[in-house]
Amino acid sequence: MRSFVLSIWCVLSTVEAVVGAPGPAFPALNLGRGSPGIEKLQTRLDQAVGDVLSHGKVPGGSWDSSTTSFALQVTSATETIWSSYHSASKQGSDTPHVVTGDSFFRIASISKTFTVYALLLEQLNLDEPVTKWLPELKVPQTEDDVAIDWNSISLRALASHQAGIYRDSSGPCFLWREVLGLQPNWRDELEQHGFPRSLVTIRLDLLRTARHAARVFLPNTQATYSNAGFSLLGAVLESAGGKPYNAIINSSILQPLQMQKTTARKPDDSEGVIPAYHNDWYKPFDADTATAGLYSTPNDLAIYLRSMLYPATLLPQARLNAWMKPATWTSSGSTTAYGLSWEIYRTTSLTPDQRPIDLVTKGGLLNGYPSLIVLIPEFQLALVILIAGAPEVLDLLRRSIIAALVPVADELLREEASKRYTGCYTLPASMDDTTASKSSASSIELAVDNQGPGLRITSWISLGTDFLTTYARLQGAPASKRPDGWQVRLLPSDPVMSTSTTEIWRAVLLPSPLPEHDQKQAPVLWDDYYATDVDDLSYAGRSLGEFRITINEKGQAVKIYSVGLRTLLLSSQCNPAEHVHADTGKEKASWKSEL
Repeated sequence: MRSFVLSIWCVLSTVEAVVGAPGPAFPALNLGRGSPGIEKLQTRLDQAVGDVLSHGKVPGGSWDSSTTSFALQVTSATETIWSSYHSASKQGSDTPHVVTGDSFFRIASISKTFTVYALLLEQLNLDEPVTKWLPELKVPQTEDDVAIDWNSISLRALASHQAGIYRDSSGPCFLWREVLGLQPNWRDELEQHGFPRSLVTIRLDLLRTARHAARVFLPNTQATYSNAGFSLLGAVLESAGGKPYNAIINSSILQPLQMQKTTARKPDDSEGVIPAYHNDWYKPFDADTATAGLYSTPNDLAIYLRSMLYPATLLPQARLNAWMKPATWTSSGSTTAYGLSWEIYRTTSLTPDQRPIDLVTKGGLLNGYPSLIVLIPEFQLALVILIAGAPEVLDLLRRSIIAALVPVADELLREEASKRYTGCYTLPASMDDTTASKSSASSIELAVDNQGPGLRITSWISLGTDFLTTYARLQGAPASKRPDGWQVRLLPSDPVMSTSTTEIWRAVLLPSPLPEHDQKQAPVLWDDYYATDVDDLSYAGRSLGEFRITINEKGQAVKIYSVGLRTLLLSSQCNPAEHVHADTGKEKASWKSEL
């Protein structure tokens, strides 16, 4: 008797809502400037920017486009597919700079992603304590001591804001007495403990401040944003690499990617976008460069982000994938998380099937320089927003652009998938028969709709049996009060496992969306707790949920192979209902006895 492994999926008995499934909904489009539908995407993005320029509102009124410049780019894995630039008429230079893809901006905390990228590329063990590389931080502990126990803080905790340490390693300490009313001897004592008078300017001050700072939380208790943690990671890179931070970034990232306009040194003023009012264009960061000190351009950042889209350029794909994942929840909101330098936002409001879309982002903010980069793994797209001017404009732009980008990208994906896969696939005719007999008839029918991710299996016949229902029941689908209470869908598997001619897909069982009038009901506790697995049913050692789709030279699906059932089906015209036995009870009983 053949072996059979069954995993009962009971969640469907209580969950009746649109929920997410593991992995992307479709294979990502490799969009280029000549791709079908690209003009629609570009037009929608142009409209979004136009709305911000003409109707943009910020708290307190409209924003002043005459004093705020910006640069925007959307890139696929291969090239920038859209850009938009706005040059303020009033700038901080005698001759206003015309913004282009090569204009310099300060990128503030986006610098943190370079620091973590370098840690990964230098292959440092992120789970080792920071004191391995910075032994100066070893501080004797006492029973009631509130000093930070640096021995218990890993590089990973620093990179994900879980170290429980202070926010900034520098500050205007010379104002403490005046602002806080400190007595002179208190101020002197603080300075004796190593707190600098102004910005941290040398590594010694950075480490001295860390040694004598009080903890905020015990490590890994909860997340709290810390610029200081990334300054220390910069020092770790220097200790491990034996050279300055700037040199490490240059050799590990900038040179391999040919990013010639990203630097820690201030560019010539004529190449930069300098706001007309108070700004940090000239501000030195020195030992804090690893947290917020870099300058870059839209074109360079687009190259940078492309290295993180599939296929990975610098890191092994598996390690890059891990870097894009959450490390901990933030302390506010149920859809936001910190990654290793990332701020990750998950939303279900951007697609018609309300599936979760992850936006892997990093924002930055210096005086006059708000900035944001966004990776959208679902679509293999990335966004750059660089601003010289009002910080409020960043929120307007990111909302408008993402709200335009994701729905259109999803629409293009569905249109492409519909052309590529939709249809019926049946057993090929035998050598001596023109049609397969009903006793051996097998077929599968695929469709693309807006009710869920991936390819919906609308009919699945195996040896004349309604195997779609059989598969759903084996997965634990309940006898729903609604006849359409569940659906089986195919989702693309890891692209590394696929080739240009053969794609690997896996089946998942999902609840069907509620009727629109039921979706407004108040949620019940645990109704939104949902975990979907793949590849949890096997027959004779092969996955019942694995399918391999063959693509021809025209980009059309022509074959589908069911790995578990060992059945090869060819694209054809068919009526699946004709392939089902009139008496299916005997066939189902046969299946059950064999299993």
